[in-house]
Amino acid sequence: MPMPSTLRGLAKFYQYGNQLATTEALAPVQQRDRTRSGFFAGLQSCHHCYAHAKTNGWFSGTENEIAERRGWLSGRLSTAKMTRACSDGSGWALSFVVRDLGVGTGLVDRAIMLNSNFAEAWRCSGWMKKLARRSETAIEHFARGMRLSPLGRWLVDIQSGIAHAHFFLGRYDEAASWAAIASQGDPDFQAGVRIRAASNAMAGRPEEAHQAVVRCSG
Repeated sequence: MPMPSTLRGLAKFYQYGNQLATTEALAPVQQRDRTRSGFFAGLQSCHHCYAHAKTNGWFSGTENEIAERRGWLSGRLSTAKMTRACSDGSGWALSFVVRDLGVGTGLVDRAIMLNSNFAEAWRCSGWMKKLARRSETAIEHFARGMRLSPLGRWLVDIQSGIAHAHFFLGRYDEAASWAAIASQGDPDFQAGVRIRAASNAMAGRPEEAHQAVVRCSG
């Protein structure tokens, strides 16, 4: 069974969006043996926390920090392969945080193979397809995740991902529309705010772009 400290870390993880909460969610996971039975949920949340920290600019991205994250994540690959949830979290973190897209994609694909109804894996796969410049496929995977979990905690992230995919396809109006929907769910979600600014700028709406930049700067 997970220890009380692990459960407290998971509670912080579900506050999703707060820097202090993200830091506090990581602490108990990093202090314990990550391969113990019943600890997979904590390991998964740790992986997502790394990715979330990078999304929000709380991860400096220096060579030393990337090397540290790569070592930590790579050392848990055997654990990740034991469960779809950890495969999903590890794959996304390896792809996004340390740019190991090959291994990361394999893990997320495995999570989907283990359970094709696992919404979070489809969400992660959407972002990874976007990183691989396969934006049409990314939109399909995001949409699949949203259908499977229309009220899930990752909804704003999925909406932001669809906005990003449309942006890189040159569909700036669609991108701005999806970014606006994401902002309704969470006005301060940085990935959504940034793509909202960029999409409106490219669509020739400088006022809306400026408003998003102000929100991003704040």
